[in-house]
Amino acid sequence: YVSRTTGHTRDKLLGGLGITSLFSNDVASDKGPSQFQPEVHPWVEQIAESPRIFLYHNFLSEEERVHLIKLAAPIMRRSKILQNDAPADSNARTSYGTFLRRMQDPIVERIQRRIELWTHYPIEHQE
Repeated sequence: YVSRTTGHTRDKLLGGLGITSLFSNDVASDKGPSQFQPEVHPWVEQIAESPRIFLYHNFLSEEERVHLIKLAAPIMRRSKILQNDAPADSNARTSYGTFLRRMQDPIVERIQRRIELWTHYPIEHQE
């Protein structure tokens, strides 16, 4: 549709599904100055209708990627399996993971607000 306040074309419905696709002027701004380098064009691609699956291209800036890695690296732990109702190591599970606190700092908050904007899921429902 065309925004009544700015007159800019802001959204597009995908495949008649009533799903909003956000273009770079919306997703980059997060209601503020652009967080992306000028050459980066963030965009959303629907890759399946049932179940609905979307691929978010160029979602994070280089600064955000580096920041998340710096936050997570020191607290990464090997993923466990559940064995006899207790967490256990397994040679079959070789991944590592961690959790960051919600709204941990301004960059994490900015990313969470972008997730909310792009997915229409409130921050409280994000994992």
